[in-house]
Amino acid sequence: MPDPFLDNLLLDLHRELVGKNRIVDGGVYTQVTRANPGDRDFVFPDPQATPPSIVMFTQSKPCLADAPIARHG
Repeated sequence: MPDPFLDNLLLDLHRELVGKNRIVDGGVYTQVTRANPGDRDFVFPDPQATPPSIVMFTQSKPCLADAPIARHG
């Protein structure tokens, strides 16, 4: 699957998404898919004819940095 992004475009998109959604503590979910336009048969489409798609969304998680798992891994 070809890389759908150039240089730091993905980082720029994440920052824009965080800013627009006013995320202070939280995360960005990112999924890049080969975006098969047909049935879900798991057959790989021609990568030249089917460009990758991306889905991103934010989740606000107040006090995320203070969570025990964040401190200890």
